[in-house]
Amino acid sequence: MKRDNLLFTSLVVVIIVTFCLSPLYFVKAYDIVDKENNQVKNELQSTIVIPHDIVFNFTDKLSKYTYSFIQNLSINGLYGFEIKFKTSGSLALDDSLKLCITFNDLINISFRIDKLLQDNNIHSLTKSLYCENIEEETKISIYFEGQCFIGKEGNLTLFKTISLHSYDIPSLETEEKINPDVIPYSISFSGNSFSKKSFSAKSFFYVKTSNISKIKLNFTFNTNEFTSLERKITFQIGSNLTEKDFSSGFNTILFSLDCGNDLNILNISFTVGYSSDIIHLDGFSLSIEVEKEETIKEKDILDSQEWEGDKIDLTFDISILKNEQSSKELIINLNLSCGFEGATVTPYIEFKIISGIYTIYTGKVMSYEQGEEEIIEINTYTYTYNKQLLVNFYSKLEHSGKGKILIYNSSNLTVSEIPKMSSKGIFREVESEKSVYTPQLGAVILNYYDVFFNDYSLIIDYVFNLSFTLLTDYDEVFDRINVGITIGVNSSISKIFNETGRISVAENIKIYQGYNEVKIKLTIYGSGTYVSLKNITYRLNPIEDFSFQNENQTNSSVNIPLIKPPYTISLGISSILGQWVIGGIFAKVFNNNKKKNKKLKDTKYKLEL
Repeated sequence: MKRDNLLFTSLVVVIIVTFCLSPLYFVKAYDIVDKENNQVKNELQSTIVIPHDIVFNFTDKLSKYTYSFIQNLSINGLYGFEIKFKTSGSLALDDSLKLCITFNDLINISFRIDKLLQDNNIHSLTKSLYCENIEEETKISIYFEGQCFIGKEGNLTLFKTISLHSYDIPSLETEEKINPDVIPYSISFSGNSFSKKSFSAKSFFYVKTSNISKIKLNFTFNTNEFTSLERKITFQIGSNLTEKDFSSGFNTILFSLDCGNDLNILNISFTVGYSSDIIHLDGFSLSIEVEKEETIKEKDILDSQEWEGDKIDLTFDISILKNEQSSKELIINLNLSCGFEGATVTPYIEFKIISGIYTIYTGKVMSYEQGEEEIIEINTYTYTYNKQLLVNFYSKLEHSGKGKILIYNSSNLTVSEIPKMSSKGIFREVESEKSVYTPQLGAVILNYYDVFFNDYSLIIDYVFNLSFTLLTDYDEVFDRINVGITIGVNSSISKIFNETGRISVAENIKIYQGYNEVKIKLTIYGSGTYVSLKNITYRLNPIEDFSFQNENQTNSSVNIPLIKPPYTISLGISSILGQWVIGGIFAKVFNNNKKKNKKLKDTKYKLEL
């Protein structure tokens, strides 16, 4: 009886404590509420019913499980896709507990169960789902993945009812202002003291007129007080993106982005690095309007020149963008902010960057890039940095015209030292970490540029090795990455990888004396998921450095040439001759011992007789 009373009392205490604390720890990733009157805004439109609750067990080894079933679906448009779940047992390793739901192996919705939500309570998470006219029997697959600490076990229960809440997608006209929904409405997660964490939301809107190519956006949200070494927010439509910092408390972020006609998907990514706190982000509100042409103040213009007739030949002195440097040999990263008024020149306007008397870069401004304000990204190098820096625009026109080119004060120039290659080669870190969101269709392109100086003309055969780690939330939604590399004037490498993990590209190339440019192009097809790149590095080592070859032999295909350099051949011949001499000495000693033993044996035989 006492035992029953004790159990009953314990149960009551647990219920009371849970009831009191649940408002503090029960975190919904998305609440469907009206931003004005705090009432339910989007009615439940549809549900997906799994035959039963699914329990996924995970251990200290990476555990995976897939459950599939067939269901008739009738969905069309934009939905908030809401799942409910709970966990028990041990916590999963950071960011390892995931689930992904696919429809007919085409549409993917991925969820990451943060450790903040692994507390034995029921939670919900919401992601956006956009699809067109699914009216059929649909194969639905649910993929689970997780891993916990050594010797521990845990489980994740996905409840069988998945809710779909319908949303309208607003359309932007020339004079209108729209307020598209942001899905989810809030995000909560625990920080990581040793790395970065990223979570995202999305917003959908239409552009119905071809007159709109650039939009002005106003995004507001709240955060709790937390400490971190890094906090950034990235906005991306297709391949166009902008990155901003944000602070604790209420944030208002104003920015502009290029947009396309028809459906536009705005991805909003929050990144918090090196924080041990819990982070709450909520109250997401977005307004969008057409960016109208505004008069640019004179103080915003660095220089401007007009042209008229059937040719353009304008030169601007941009030396003011340089900062004082002791070295003349530098890598230059120039973001040139330009404006083009008047007639549009087809197909392009050519330009060149001049340092002193040397042309260090040439490029083209295409007709569709000749807007009010365009950013021209230029990566090059110079060995005359102390000289005047100029940019020259030139073109030959088929018909006479009139226009104006402006250079804005927002242009900026950064420099870095050109490293010198030693006799053992060179090692360079390109980027420590980079996270990008990939569109459903198409790819994200990352370009990297570097230069080194080679003063060793005798050794021209090197092994080039580029390596990095590629990670995604779910391997299933990752398509491929195309790696393109150009080194110097004659060496180029192209590889395609279809798997995540550690990626290594190694090839034999020729490096000549003097300056050598390294251009790396990573084209990532991620099918609408986040992709993280870590520890992007490259190295060059002489082919004769066998320790380097053996180190990378397991991860890459380094082709060792059959014909070795002359001193290597001489060394091999000397080794063979040495082996012959030593072998001859051993044979001579062995024969002498054999004769001596035979003589002793004969003497012993005679004594016995």
